[in-house]
Amino acid sequence: HVASLDQLDKELSGTVFSAPYRLARSNFEDTGQILAFEVALDLDYHRRLKEAIYKLPHTDAKAVGKLFRRQCDIKNLGWILRYRFDFHLTEVEIFNYTLSIGYELNDDLVMELAGLHDVDNFLPTIAHLPVGKFLTKTLAHKSKLTVIEVEAGLDKYWEKVHKDALCGQPFGLLPFMSYLVLKELERNRIERVIVGLQLDLDPEEIFESLWFAEEKSYV
Repeated sequence: HVASLDQLDKELSGTVFSAPYRLARSNFEDTGQILAFEVALDLDYHRRLKEAIYKLPHTDAKAVGKLFRRQCDIKNLGWILRYRFDFHLTEVEIFNYTLSIGYELNDDLVMELAGLHDVDNFLPTIAHLPVGKFLTKTLAHKSKLTVIEVEAGLDKYWEKVHKDALCGQPFGLLPFMSYLVLKELERNRIERVIVGLQLDLDPEEIFESLWFAEEKSYV
């Protein structure tokens, strides 16, 4: 049982989590934001994953690396949504809390998204990207967007990308990675239901935000 940050620091000593935890703790002590710990672990995980991917044989590294950078874009978009509209972080804080190893989401666009004042302006800002086109079409029936709906749309887009990868690349590591990501998305759905319950949303609102009653399960 861990009773203090000092004790947690001691327990994590010697693990891969020690360095990002200590960095986050310094940030937490400056800002008082518990979010600093979650962000530090997320960023560290994706940076280490990048290093592992580019140690793969060339063919696998190229295919999986491209998909990984697209994943970083999706992760960044989801994080920006949360940081801006749930936690109300500043543009600089949001920029520092995102990954700079994406595929199509550049630094200027991150800063533009970080400065938005309304969720409804989120989609027009990324409308030129494939994910933006998908979300615009998928959410066209919505007169007023919420963060949870856009997050569900991002999951839906990411699911489509990996289903396409499963169908189009039968050999190498790519289909295995896609399978694991699809499993992770199922976990995200459960998490989103829990968040909806915490926010005291109506069950119909929660169900509508998921959009996968008709989808195949990968459990």
